[in-house]
Amino acid sequence: MKKVFFATALVSTTLAVGAVWAANTAFSIVPTINDGASPNTLTVESDTDFESFTGITNKISGTIQFDKAAKTGSGLIIVDGSSIDTGNTLRNQHMKSADWMNFEKFPEIRFQTTSVKNTTADNYEVRGNLTLRGMTKSIVTTARVRYSDAGFAQQTQNIKGNIVALSTKFTIKLSDFGIKAPAVEINRVSDNLTISLRVLASDK
Repeated sequence: MKKVFFATALVSTTLAVGAVWAANTAFSIVPTINDGASPNTLTVESDTDFESFTGITNKISGTIQFDKAAKTGSGLIIVDGSSIDTGNTLRNQHMKSADWMNFEKFPEIRFQTTSVKNTTADNYEVRGNLTLRGMTKSIVTTARVRYSDAGFAQQTQNIKGNIVALSTKFTIKLSDFGIKAPAVEINRVSDNLTISLRVLASDK
């Protein structure tokens, strides 16, 4: 009877320890670090023969679920699209209008993962749904996810808890989201926009 009890207790303990190591952990995107600056950046690049520009914002929120042992996870990234600054006031206004991104009606850009697959080391194939201008399209991208423990995070970034650093870069077509503005048609704005995203998230 004692042997049975001991064996049962051993199995239960092993499963509990395994669950701790294998469980997904929720990491929330950190709004600011150190001197109050944001560690998160989204850039949008348009490049044509006639005109090029870069838009940027730091207003990014969301949650990343990450299992460092199994190297899998999921996530929801939310960007305040209306805050993207292209360095030109008139262009910013046009971008918010119904002819363009329609940020006046749909201020958020959202990306929700549907599958995450580890490929090599810290690199992942990520599939998900991108919602822009009230329309949702499936995309596939590659992402780099690096995990750092609480000691490193506190020492280098003054962030509490363990952290994950995520970065990705992909291209979308404006026409896929119903954008056919005159500037696109005359090649002043590229139909292909390159989007780069970098965020830090903490489990505290």
